[in-house]
Amino acid sequence: MTPSSTAINPQAAPPTSLAALGKSLWRNRQLIAQMTRREVAGRYKGSVMGLAWSFFNPVFMLAVYTFVFFVVFKARWTMYGVLNQAYPNLEYFV
Repeated sequence: MTPSSTAINPQAAPPTSLAALGKSLWRNRQLIAQMTRREVAGRYKGSVMGLAWSFFNPVFMLAVYTFVFFVVFKARWTMYGVLNQAYPNLEYFV
């Protein structure tokens, strides 16, 4: 064991201060980066679009919801909304 490396003691209390947590994250940054890369690569390995799927999936869902609510249900935004038409003085109670 070299003097610059530290031994990990599983029985030691975990760091409780924010500074200790930051130091621990900084010391283990290579491990965190390696595990993150492995997780992302493993998650999207069988996917055709890969990592881009995590961006396009919510965009596609937004397009579907927009179509359903504005074209199929013919929902429209009004100036005051439905709530203010039913209760015109609602702002006094809120």
